[in-house]
Amino acid sequence: MSKRKDLTTRLEENEAAFRRWQSRLTRAANKLRKLDQEHRRLLREMKRPLPADKPDRVRQEDVQAAPQPVNVDAPKLHEDLSIPEFLRRGLAAQVAVDDEVAKARIRAEIDDKKKRKTAGRIAKLKAQQSGETRKMPLAGKAALAKIMSG
Repeated sequence: MSKRKDLTTRLEENEAAFRRWQSRLTRAANKLRKLDQEHRRLLREMKRPLPADKPDRVRQEDVQAAPQPVNVDAPKLHEDLSIPEFLRRGLAAQVAVDDEVAKARIRAEIDDKKKRKTAGRIAKLKAQQSGETRKMPLAGKAALAKIMSG
């Protein structure tokens, strides 16, 4: 029984991780699409001829010819690319929330199943008390009429 429980827990963890990574994938794909669209739009703008009434727009030839500014006092970037501690706590909290959501979903499914079983048991009991279970089945025209009426 404990092996089944372990598999169930692992399955729930797997589903939660899948949903989490799926949303991250969607966000990343949307951002890439927007950046690609912006890049194409900027390229189109640079290729258009410069109108005489808008001298503030810069041509592509001017951008390539301009020297790049050098900042001598620029601070060095951190080489450490690990996830900062304050973000790690957020990931742990998200995992806890995902676990609670999964537990609530499972509890709701169990409650729904119990309600359906109870309703079926009550219907069966009422049929037995009223004598519906002992009646002969319908045949011929009566059966067709019952089928047609729903």
